[in-house]
Amino acid sequence: MTAAILILLTITPPDPSIPKGDKMNLSASGKFSDGTAQDLTNQVSWTSANGGVARISDAPATKGLVTGLGAWSTAITVTLGGIQGSTTLTVSPPTLTSLTITPPDPSIAKGTGLQLSATGNFSDGSTQDLTNQVSWTSGDNGTAQVSNVAGTQGLVSGLSVGNTSITVALNGIQVSTTVTVSPPTLSSLTITAPILSIAKGTTVKLSASGNFSDGSTQDLTNQVSWSS
Repeated sequence: MTAAILILLTITPPDPSIPKGDKMNLSASGKFSDGTAQDLTNQVSWTSANGGVARISDAPATKGLVTGLGAWSTAITVTLGGIQGSTTLTVSPPTLTSLTITPPDPSIAKGTGLQLSATGNFSDGSTQDLTNQVSWTSGDNGTAQVSNVAGTQGLVSGLSVGNTSITVALNGIQVSTTVTVSPPTLSSLTITAPILSIAKGTTVKLSASGNFSDGSTQDLTNQVSWSS
């Protein structure tokens, strides 16, 4: 009885596509002269026609593992016993895998603002500033508002003491950070006198008011240190 011989090699999935930086396991099946089929992934030899587009492993433990390296297409070929099979692999541009908000978990004083930025992390390991591309939202606009207006995206303003989440989203990917709004800070002092000049030997009472980051003022005459 004549042993069945290999007549065809097929790569699965056919004509695959992966983003740059991603990996995918391909498999190879063989069809024999007696009509049977067999998984030959670990028996065939794997090659890529363009190593700059995709790298295919031929190592025993990782045979058929393809890595997308450049956005283009290349032939992936398997060979066994003089029989070849091939498919076309397309490597697409890298995909967005996650977002990062900087600085993380910021704290600002009531009445002040802080510019946040959003960074995109891609499948090929690259990063990109996406501050102006993402959508910005605040979990509580009464505590802090964040701008989503062109030119000021990511600018957060503290409105009342407390904390709220700030979220960015793009292409179905989103991430949040917590903004803490602390009590307003003293930004300047103003001295007020009832008159501009006094006679020698007379007195006049001065007052000091504090101007705070939220636009409020407070009489600090008895809290400040006075000197001449």
